[in-house]
Amino acid sequence: MDVYRDLDGYIITKENSKPFAKGAYGSIYKCEKDNQVFVAKIIQNVPKFKDIIEAEKKMVKQLKRVKCKYILFYEKLIEKKDITCFITKYCNKGTLETLINEEKFLKIPFIRSIFNQMAIGLKELHSIPIIHRDIKPANIFLHEDKGIIAVLADFGFSTNKEVASTILGTPITMSPELMNNQLTDSKIDIWAIGIVLYNACFGTFPFEKALAKSITKGGYMIPQYFVVAKECIELIELCLQDEPKDRISASEMTDHPFLKVIKIINLYRAIKA
Repeated sequence: MDVYRDLDGYIITKENSKPFAKGAYGSIYKCEKDNQVFVAKIIQNVPKFKDIIEAEKKMVKQLKRVKCKYILFYEKLIEKKDITCFITKYCNKGTLETLINEEKFLKIPFIRSIFNQMAIGLKELHSIPIIHRDIKPANIFLHEDKGIIAVLADFGFSTNKEVASTILGTPITMSPELMNNQLTDSKIDIWAIGIVLYNACFGTFPFEKALAKSITKGGYMIPQYFVVAKECIELIELCLQDEPKDRISASEMTDHPFLKVIKIINLYRAIKA
């Protein structure tokens, strides 16, 4: 094996020496240990990333309390002089973002299965409580093993505080209260999952990218030329309520009619059938 970097036994080979993804503050590499594939998120130990690193290190400890296969847990935290590295499981089917970009329109049974899993994961997170704060298609990983499992990942912006006022996240999935620099709670995750559900159904987003104006002006359209179950549209509407108190909770989502009839299905059948 041609070794590019050894991270306490997690080996990045020369073949995988280029990151397969990059975030705002970290680079993502495939690595191997004991014939298993993992992911190494490497963040440089520089002053501008100090707060981000410390916040994610806290999440490593917090997430040990989460016992849910739909949440990507940390295998190991590795601290070196120049880098901090977070090791997680490798998901073999990429991200929901990639799938939506490739297929444009996903089948309703597949959407139902994926979002049932996300609701279960969020219910577990919010009970601790942990607020993710950056739910988006790129942070929902897919893994196929006798059916597709959706896994919520990337807890770099997460907090264990019930109320957080810091503006963090990705604009396309930010809630109105977050955009307006108001106090926020776990309902910002519900707004975000509603945005992602809309994206999975229609291949686009409900608000323009000039989000601050388009959200505060209110209103979004459900495309009429798509055949989407009315229960699915209702769930989107329950998530995208302007007032946080009016949004459905993660616990209530798991009991919503659209998500109750579930079968974890094969990816090929889900997008080609």
